[in-house]
Amino acid sequence: MSASWRSWTFLLMSGAGLFSACGGSSDSGASADQGVPTGGGAGGEGTGGGGDTPRGGGAPETDGGVVDPGPLPSLRTVPGDLTYTERVRPGDATTAHVYSILADGTLRQRLTPREGAWGEHAVGPDKRHVALVRRVDAEGNDSAEGRGEVWVLDVRTREQWPLTPESCDAGIGGVGWRDDVQLIFAMRCEGSDPQLYLASKEIRSREVSDLLQLTDFDGGATDAFTAVRTGIVAHVRPCTEADCGDATEVWVSELDLELSCRLTRSSGGADRHPAFNVDLSAVTYARDGRTHRIGLNVRALYGGEAECGLAGTDVVLGDDLWESTQGAVEDYPQMATGGGLLAGAVLFVERAAEGRGRVRLSDRMGTLVDLTPPTVDASYARWVVDAFDTSGER
Repeated sequence: MSASWRSWTFLLMSGAGLFSACGGSSDSGASADQGVPTGGGAGGEGTGGGGDTPRGGGAPETDGGVVDPGPLPSLRTVPGDLTYTERVRPGDATTAHVYSILADGTLRQRLTPREGAWGEHAVGPDKRHVALVRRVDAEGNDSAEGRGEVWVLDVRTREQWPLTPESCDAGIGGVGWRDDVQLIFAMRCEGSDPQLYLASKEIRSREVSDLLQLTDFDGGATDAFTAVRTGIVAHVRPCTEADCGDATEVWVSELDLELSCRLTRSSGGADRHPAFNVDLSAVTYARDGRTHRIGLNVRALYGGEAECGLAGTDVVLGDDLWESTQGAVEDYPQMATGGGLLAGAVLFVERAAEGRGRVRLSDRMGTLVDLTPPTVDASYARWVVDAFDTSGER
């Protein structure tokens, strides 16, 4: 089933409890404060050059019908229920901005001061800081195919700064928050296998020695998704079976206790971008362009068992819950982390055969809603989460 973007907006706005369903609020978070500094760094605002300042900003732009959205309001915190990355010029990954919106598709707010090659990102549990992955070339210019850098954005001051070394490829497959201060992401340096690293958001040195390597897995690990305020991280590792070729699988680790278990068994496909549900009882992930969900046995993880996927629970949601669009690719699936009208909802990005992406939401009955209009090219989406429910039996 499907519903139009605007018609479902009206439907959801009439429902009680929506705005608190995912910990978001109808309050935009705007502040009356004026004269907020814009941050910046080498290269200057609106330069499009290298250094520590992504391109964009400056005077309104009319080339190709694109209009610069203008100066940002002052924000105390990130408003809305979810965030997403939108390419200002569809198909051009170097012209992206990050936005927040409510789960009904309203109250869209731009978060990034300047456009750039922004991709995966995560709002911190304090809702003031955002971790972002920016892709750059060897000269530090925005590049769709370049290496990744992990940046931090303070939406209150609009200051943004890079954390990771210029010699490394960081944020491979995404970035997440351990707590209010620390981030976890995958990084590869000098041709080594990518591993998971821990960094403080306050780091400005960009030195490897100021980061903590958390893992040393054979073949490496990517696509880190953290259960905020816990030591539990979902990630992706190469399949080690003799007959699986280049396949990848989802693993879950408890980094404080140095425990790991395999969640999915690949039959030759690529399992990517895992995400926990609110009580860590299930994980969604993308396999070869389809959205999967599998039950997670956290007790098996804490018991030191090698496998923690619940048998018989791995389902393709495009077959079981909604009808997937023929020829389209689904990616970055994530279940809602709140109750109310959004309980059981699944957020994901669907990229059509011609390349343009849209943010979609399926409710518990399989009704699909477009949260972005057809003219938008979205490449990533994520719920705003400040905590996971870990009160269950371990």
